[in-house]
Amino acid sequence: MRSAAICYRRHGSRIEFLLVKTKGGNRWTFPKGHVKKGERPDLAAAREAREEAGVTGRVEGGELLRYRYPSGPESKSDVEVRAFLMEVAEVAPAEEPWRKPRWFFPAAAQKKLAEGRGAHYAKEHARLLEAALAKLNAVEALEAKVLAKPRRAPVSSRGRSSTRTGSAATARGSAGSRRLPRR
Repeated sequence: MRSAAICYRRHGSRIEFLLVKTKGGNRWTFPKGHVKKGERPDLAAAREAREEAGVTGRVEGGELLRYRYPSGPESKSDVEVRAFLMEVAEVAPAEEPWRKPRWFFPAAAQKKLAEGRGAHYAKEHARLLEAALAKLNAVEALEAKVLAKPRRAPVSSRGRSSTRTGSAATARGSAGSRRLPRR
């Protein structure tokens, strides 16, 4: 079994994905590798990101999706890879510096992932990027919705608003405040 870390970071309002060179150095890919015996797939993805790209961060939720990847440089067969989103928190020198980790915006990442690959694998990588962006956009939309909800003013232990602004509020003092019903 293999696991991949779909490493990303926010660059302003845009998303960037981290790619590394394959072992042969000819193509770009996501950090990935074998899951060791007794290792959880999400932790294997995080380990591979640290080893191949020098990044650490938070693996988000469960598996993003599974995709097909060639089992070797000249192989006619492929393997199934479990992909996990990982928001990068820290960047350090990679344990495998020849992997040349590099950040790409989504369109450029899709182009780099397709270079030197057959149409099938280019489509698999495109599907992976689309799933990652869809999940990140859904999370962002949910966060925006939560932040947009109107909030009530904080209430003190005496049932009064704990903040007052403006001269009318100051002039009314405690006589102008209203008690909230007890729950």
